[in-house]
Amino acid sequence: MIIAGSIISGTTNDIDAEKKNIQTAGGSITAQWNNEIIEAEYIYSEVNLTRKTGWNAWAGHTFKTNSKFMPAIQILARYEQYDVDIDIAGNQKDRMTLGTNFYIDNKFTKIQLNYQINNEEINSIDNNEFLVSIQVAF
Repeated sequence: MIIAGSIISGTTNDIDAEKKNIQTAGGSITAQWNNEIIEAEYIYSEVNLTRKTGWNAWAGHTFKTNSKFMPAIQILARYEQYDVDIDIAGNQKDRMTLGTNFYIDNKFTKIQLNYQINNEEINSIDNNEFLVSIQVAF
């Protein structure tokens, strides 16, 4: 199990814009055992008196295939929520992501498939997304 925290306090380094005061605090907890992993994270931020908050939680299970070509397949689910300004009603965003990672060589190469269900209180259009990502390193 890993428990982490962070604090950021300072001013932006914008050259062409007005500098902004930033105060941010967050924390996370991760637990992993056998082929399961679960993680949750929370963040609170204040930028020039605008207060923001967000959190997410996700979990996954890895299936070992005992194959040389694709030794592992991981199934994941994630829920996240973000409020752009907690002093204004109706601007909260949330997203549910369902995904699969196909580990091609168990080291450097994987294919990710994700379906994101987006929900914004202020936006009533259907803007769900299907994402494909290929990661290759050598």
